[in-house]
Amino acid sequence: MNMPKIVTNQFRCKLCHSENTLLLYHFSGIEIKEFIPRFNKTYKKNFTKDLEIADDDIFSLVRCRSCDFAFIANPLSPAKLHRLYEKIVGPKQSEHRELFLNIWLDLFSVIKSGRILDTGCGWGEFLQIGLSLGFDCYGYEFDRKKYSLLKIKGIKMIHRLDKPDTKYDFILLNQVLEHVIDPVNLAKACRKLIKNSGCLLVAVPDFSSLDQILVKFKYGQKITKTLNPLEHINYFTPQSLKRLLSSVGFSVRDYYPYRFENWHSPLGIIKLGENFLSFWRY
Repeated sequence: MNMPKIVTNQFRCKLCHSENTLLLYHFSGIEIKEFIPRFNKTYKKNFTKDLEIADDDIFSLVRCRSCDFAFIANPLSPAKLHRLYEKIVGPKQSEHRELFLNIWLDLFSVIKSGRILDTGCGWGEFLQIGLSLGFDCYGYEFDRKKYSLLKIKGIKMIHRLDKPDTKYDFILLNQVLEHVIDPVNLAKACRKLIKNSGCLLVAVPDFSSLDQILVKFKYGQKITKTLNPLEHINYFTPQSLKRLLSSVGFSVRDYYPYRFENWHSPLGIIKLGENFLSFWRY
């Protein structure tokens, strides 16, 4: 006999550690099986079976009342997340990164020179541009199977972020923080890896309108594929992103919102030195 799942409404915030949190929604395994393929065509039909997601599994979307950060309180395990990106999502999921081409070219024209690290570099599109322009490029990728391909492309790959033997002038976190179980530790690692005069560029989906997205979802209306409790574990607003980065020692200077595939994303530009460099304006 299958016992019912035990669900609690008491969760601790990942960012500020407050227990003053609000349960926004419990996603069931059945709902995930039904709605994700409707809005994300890269998923295989049997993805819930591959991930061992039962119909009565629960994924709880929670918001912290103290700092406004929202997150999935009980995400997939690290092993299942690895399986998700390696076998289910596949290379098509990273195709959108190529749409950043003009932004990357503008960015490199301002950086001018130095050592660059792309954390969560995917198939290496950003770093390939950097290599062609003469930059010293390094990559870190969570999917180990991409390492050999990226090395063939001439990209230097690092295996760990917690051993800062090398310091970088510029670090990119593009569409990464929303996917990781522990965004605080990743931000701390980047802080240790960057030079005191260096810059960090962060891009994440802006979930300031999360309540409206949930209303649409509950009434069966079309929603953006950013509402995905399997891939998107963390749901940032400009305020909660600033809180995260400030808490680990970065100074957040500005945000540049942009529209991209129905996403309204804040680009957090962070500089550790005295002079802030504005990369581009819209």
